[in-house]
Amino acid sequence: MLVDPQFVAFCMRKKNKDVNSSLIKQSNALINASYQVSLAEKRIILYMLTKIHKDDEDFKPYRMNIKDFVAEIGTDTKNLYERAKHATKELLNRVLEINTSTGLLQITFLSSAEYYDKEGYVELSFDPKLKPYLLQLKECFTTYAIENILSLKSIHSMRIYELLKQFQSLGNRIFRLRELKHILGLKDQYYNYNLFKQRVIIQAQKELSQSTDISFEFEEIKLGRKIDSIKFIIKHKPQLENLEFDILQTEEKPEETLIEDTKQNIILNKLLDLGVENSKALNFLQIKDLDTLDQQIEYAAKQYKTKKVHSNLGGYLVSIIEKDANVKNDYDKKLQEKEKREKELEKQKQEKEKLLIQRYETEFQEERNGKLAQLMPNFNEEILKEYYLDRNEKRFVFDSQGNFKFEKAVIFFKGQIAAENNLENTDEAFKKWVKQNKNIELDQKTSNGQSQWVIIGKQLSFYFNS
Repeated sequence: MLVDPQFVAFCMRKKNKDVNSSLIKQSNALINASYQVSLAEKRIILYMLTKIHKDDEDFKPYRMNIKDFVAEIGTDTKNLYERAKHATKELLNRVLEINTSTGLLQITFLSSAEYYDKEGYVELSFDPKLKPYLLQLKECFTTYAIENILSLKSIHSMRIYELLKQFQSLGNRIFRLRELKHILGLKDQYYNYNLFKQRVIIQAQKELSQSTDISFEFEEIKLGRKIDSIKFIIKHKPQLENLEFDILQTEEKPEETLIEDTKQNIILNKLLDLGVENSKALNFLQIKDLDTLDQQIEYAAKQYKTKKVHSNLGGYLVSIIEKDANVKNDYDKKLQEKEKREKELEKQKQEKEKLLIQRYETEFQEERNGKLAQLMPNFNEEILKEYYLDRNEKRFVFDSQGNFKFEKAVIFFKGQIAAENNLENTDEAFKKWVKQNKNIELDQKTSNGQSQWVIIGKQLSFYFNS
């Protein structure tokens, strides 16, 4: 592995200092933030990060000698102050976007950079709103030694290193292409994928392999004919032992377990996404039942989404898992309650529908009878008897002894008038009337051996509310 002389010089300066001063520790949310900085600006940030102690509860102003400062950002020693001031001025204007539980945070790394010209140093301060992402981190963070990143020549290689280091224990990480470009601040650049592949991905692959403790291979995932996603296969490789300075140990050694099983992969990603610390998530996968874990994850997410839980979601989920909470019974109960509610609603709908159809039947009959009454002539029994004596329908209204059945004759006569004037009292006539007058489609279905009307019209809810 080629070692940058500047990298060696930096680590030599760190040799006799507190081990923690060479560690970079950031929340995963900050690593996944979208921003674009120059290589020099990134090195300024890294320098400041090494100054944070694990017990710090607040940021401090971080002093840096101008000569050392310029050496750190990798530029020549001409016009020291001008170069330093240009770098910090640019950094003060760089906006990063962090996805939070409530939305989006837009922020800058630095709140100020104050130069003391006579003393020869600059005093740098982080924006106070970055405290949750850099101080007192207990979960959802990634730690690495600065010597693994300082010698990288490309800012994109540095960012990709951090993004992959976060998922080193998992062994792989998949990015949608547009997602990766957004994180790297390249959303409106590299429209040509091959150019992006050569200048960003392959360049990072070469640099990480040469200079860091991880390397990677990658697979291109297509959607149709276009490259949609990139799968990074992350590999751990040991540090060199032949450098002329101590190899600094990280605060927490990475887990070596690589999760191969698809179901484990899915559940691990769910745990990490909901804020469970990496080491805890891996431990849960080894000692817990996967189906139970999946139920607990879903339960915690729903409780949080419905605002029944207001605490930290990752911590809440961990407490459920560690207590071996049996959420399945709760799920079954809620499922039964849901099914009961759905059945009740369906029953109410059917009852409402039944009443509505009965109302329509009454209206249909009233309208039909009204029209029929207007069409019926005045007559008495003798007139009607005489009317049927000479007609073919005589057999329907006279019995075998020749007796006239007046009531039956009236019914038969009304039926004739109704037929002649399209006033039939049939299912088809009722169905047609409802469609024309109520704009509702009816159909008949058989239930328990009985035929009944059902509404299939699209404006059902309108009529229910009318």
